[in-house]
Amino acid sequence: MPQFEVEARAFERRRAELAEHFEGQFAVFDGERLVGIWPELGEATLGAARSLDRSAFFLRAVSREPEVLRVLGRTVVL
Repeated sequence: MPQFEVEARAFERRRAELAEHFEGQFAVFDGERLVGIWPELGEATLGAARSLDRSAFFLRAVSREPEVLRVLGRTVVL
């Protein structure tokens, strides 16, 4: 299973609920567990690193619709 697949699925299941209250903020998941939500990206990064005591973690901006990025001519849906 690819890294953070469980977290990505958990985020997608809760996307609408999170967006209702926290749109524009940043959510961190560890497996199925929502670790926390922070208003700023820097705060989310520091908070997640401290809460999880590791440098790799799943962090996503909360929005109603998936984010779409164009990277090197490819479309990436987050």
